[in-house]
Amino acid sequence: MTDYLPSASSRQRVTFAESQKFSFCTTWFDKVADQDRKYIVNIFVDTKEIEIMDVGRKQAFLKRCPYPELDMTKFYLGNSVVIHGRQHNIVEFANEYTKKALSSAQERTCAIVKPHAYGANPNIFKDLLRELHKNQLAVSRLQLSQLTPQDAAQFYAEHVSKPFYPSLQQMITSGPALIIELVGDQAVQKWRNIIGPTDPRQALPQHLRSKYGISVTENAFHGSATPQEAEREIQIAFQLRPLCAPEHSRTAVIVIEPTFKAQYGDILSHLFTQINQVSGLVVSGIHSADPVAADIDELFKAYQGVIPNWRSYCDAFDDGVCIAIELTGSNDVIQNARNIVGPFDPEIAKLLKPQSVRAVFGKDCVQNAVFVTDIAEEAEIHSDFWFRCAE
Repeated sequence: MTDYLPSASSRQRVTFAESQKFSFCTTWFDKVADQDRKYIVNIFVDTKEIEIMDVGRKQAFLKRCPYPELDMTKFYLGNSVVIHGRQHNIVEFANEYTKKALSSAQERTCAIVKPHAYGANPNIFKDLLRELHKNQLAVSRLQLSQLTPQDAAQFYAEHVSKPFYPSLQQMITSGPALIIELVGDQAVQKWRNIIGPTDPRQALPQHLRSKYGISVTENAFHGSATPQEAEREIQIAFQLRPLCAPEHSRTAVIVIEPTFKAQYGDILSHLFTQINQVSGLVVSGIHSADPVAADIDELFKAYQGVIPNWRSYCDAFDDGVCIAIELTGSNDVIQNARNIVGPFDPEIAKLLKPQSVRAVFGKDCVQNAVFVTDIAEEAEIHSDFWFRCAE
């Protein structure tokens, strides 16, 4: 007997009606009016459709329509998403249903690789990123920063009056610290499970602290205790300025495209492995930033007519958070960086430099995973922008 199947039109009506909908409050900066405009963005997950309501005018700004490029990994609090050419900042969930459905899945936590551990072992970053991937935690933002005593007192406010605080402050201000914002289901607890107990002597072999921790104070990693603490710590930590080489230094800058956000961890791990194989090459800065389209156009202006599909390439870099890595430490730093990244076209990279970043991760000449500066003058401009100007 043949099972009954509804007609195509019936199936379409059912899908349209029952499509799972998530709603977000967003803002878009109107340059002409010099003010933020408020919107409600409705995402229909199953049918990959979108609808935008103008809060101020109390009317539809964009009627429900197909949105084939939908990527739900971009829709979390604090992130920016480019929708039909406009950069929407996601400020909060628009209703309880969306909050309940997504809040735990998009939980954030503040992870820190402490100064004594950062750079002490070239494998630490690779091990960290492997564990994040295994536990389905995504790297949302990160930066290399130097905490001052005042920064430490603000970050560790609950410990300032405790006997161990002086040694804690001395440790966290002793050098560069790598600050990471992680996003994922139960991110706070998962990260704490990855690093293990505060005392490395009590950690199990699979815990990162058992491998890289030295003592209770120098235990290699920080992890937020609760989701509430995570929000407070993230706000403090990402107000710090990122470290970078002194002005007019010989540098090269590599920038990861926002399109590859889900692969940030894998790309960074690959980059660090390649960088560690080049004698004298040093990572002098790491910073994530969310540039606007006009800044990207100006930044890449020198490459217009040189980069294939220049307009599309610029658009790829204003579609969310980019991660910039500044390299220094050798006279041929730019050539070393270009060798690590590989040829512009990923297909050519696969033939000439199969282990390069673009060969491994690139898709085409627009989505080729990373940008790299190829002349000294542009490298200085990019260092200034990504590490001294961009937020």
